[in-house]
Amino acid sequence: MGLKKLFSIVLFGLSICLFSSFSFAEDAAPVGPVVFFPEPRYTFEQALEGTELVHDFVIMNKGDSTLEVQKVNPG
Repeated sequence: MGLKKLFSIVLFGLSICLFSSFSFAEDAAPVGPVVFFPEPRYTFEQALEGTELVHDFVIMNKGDSTLEVQKVNPG
């Protein structure tokens, strides 16, 4: 077997391995907790000083284990 043919076979095999790993990677479920914010930012309208402003942020877990929110910093 010639070196050129051997190189072609190895390159073909490597291409198949890389292609299959990329195509199945999208179908794989995430491992561990994966935080997702459907609305990551919110801009409040202008308000008078001293007015209490409230907005509920939704936090979703798209992973396969428990997501623990341990600290929240406003601002």
